[in-house]
Amino acid sequence: MTREMSRRSFIGAGASVALAAGIMGLAGCSSSTNQQEATGQDAQGEDVGERLVASETLDTDILVVGLGASGVMAATAAGKAGAKVLAIDCASSMVGTGNVNTTAPSVYGSKHQNEANPDNQIVPVEAYKELLEQTHYQENSKLLRNLVEHSGICIDTAIDAGLTFMFVNTLAPKEAPIGDRAGCLYMEAMEDRAQGWERMLSDAGVETRFGLIAKYLIFDETGAVAGVQCESDNGAVDINAKKVILCCGGFLANEEMVKQYFAGAKMLSCGDQNAKGDGIKMALSAGGQMGKNFSVSMNEFGGANAQASGLRYTFGDLECNSALRMAIMGLLMVDAEGGRFFDEGIVCDRGMFAGEPLIRNSTYYCVCDQAFMDRVKSEPLSNLLAIGGKAAKEWKAIAKMTLTNIETDIDTAISEGWAAKGDTIAEIAQAFDLSNLEETVEKYNSYCDAGEDPDFLVDPTYLTPVKQAPYYLIQYNPSAWLSLGGIKTDERCRVLDVDNKPIDNLFAAGADADLWAVPYVSKGAANGFCLASGWLAGESAAELLA
Repeated sequence: MTREMSRRSFIGAGASVALAAGIMGLAGCSSSTNQQEATGQDAQGEDVGERLVASETLDTDILVVGLGASGVMAATAAGKAGAKVLAIDCASSMVGTGNVNTTAPSVYGSKHQNEANPDNQIVPVEAYKELLEQTHYQENSKLLRNLVEHSGICIDTAIDAGLTFMFVNTLAPKEAPIGDRAGCLYMEAMEDRAQGWERMLSDAGVETRFGLIAKYLIFDETGAVAGVQCESDNGAVDINAKKVILCCGGFLANEEMVKQYFAGAKMLSCGDQNAKGDGIKMALSAGGQMGKNFSVSMNEFGGANAQASGLRYTFGDLECNSALRMAIMGLLMVDAEGGRFFDEGIVCDRGMFAGEPLIRNSTYYCVCDQAFMDRVKSEPLSNLLAIGGKAAKEWKAIAKMTLTNIETDIDTAISEGWAAKGDTIAEIAQAFDLSNLEETVEKYNSYCDAGEDPDFLVDPTYLTPVKQAPYYLIQYNPSAWLSLGGIKTDERCRVLDVDNKPIDNLFAAGADADLWAVPYVSKGAANGFCLASGWLAGESAAELLA
């Protein structure tokens, strides 16, 4: 259940509390029964609304909200600096948090990383320069410099806590860009990784609480941030804190926020389903401002559809409707009017970086004929995903699969409303009102015959004619792991107001913060920047304690 609320103030636990712009809409999380009707208006003349009466009050130096990648690092850094730290999450345990099953962060200057291959060291200043050049200087340069300088310590601390990594710089050539050499592959997942994070937090003296849903910032009598009010199964909990670090994981699981910040797009979240933008909303309630760069860490495994039954997106070799897998084969793709809109080969060659054109269209369609479908149901995916001879390494997880049930699965997709099959192009076009599809297919086939694509310059080996009936049309939505883009911060991860001044006692890190450039350019940067910004925020908050 989600209720929209404006910024309001109310008195609770001796402090003035401002409501964030909304309440976390989590299935199975009921509202507190300890509610009283408040009266009056806030400073903006709006109704105050409801007031929660806390059934428990806690006190700490630093409160970290969220225990994903940025949260565990923020809490660890602050704890190691000597602060009293409480870290909370809405999940019931560490296994339910947002960084127990990610693949690999890019980090720069880890002691263990560089010891693994002294001849191929990852130098932070070189990474800083490369990232700026690749993104045409879009980032906050001061913040980016701090992020690359703080990323190595995150991996080193995790290794000290017993987690293990494989370092890509032991595999990639020294001549490769740093973005291709800086990956650190997690060797544990789920319970094993959760235990590693718990050891790391324990070693730093951090207290953790799970099952707490952060809802509203608490402000003191001067208007400074003074804590967070949370909701638990036992009612409201006020946590008074000298510093608050928001690490709630962004907003990809919030459909309305995705529409707002991605120009009306519809995206399916493959990541943390609790990432509903609540940290961002709390920062906005304190006067924080959104940044200007929004992107995603794309699902490199391809297609998704909100109407699909079962798993609505592809991920590795997990069972799903095999029609979803057709999206990464470099086939003809069209937009809502039936026209081509980009080089289709990049969804196979550069899966994680194909997001921008797909998000721009929000809903898109893959077109093929029976000749190609016969190949799909009889050949392994390795044949189909390496058409251009340069398919990405991600496909190793599915290379041996053969989609023997593809036609049955397409029948299912048709019944669910996200695919069509017909004896003519006009017939499949009509199913989704793609007015230009016939003309597009005719032109595309001429390019296939000529072996050259003058429109989008696709590698000719990806040009796949659509000539043999019946014809197939599959509808897709983009899918991604997390949103990239959020609250403006300074180089120390302090939340900034409209005048670019730090808001007292409030920090944002990870996907809640404006750390990113558009497009997303380096594999592992999302997780790496989340880790590094968390450490930076925790370190900064501890240094700034009164």
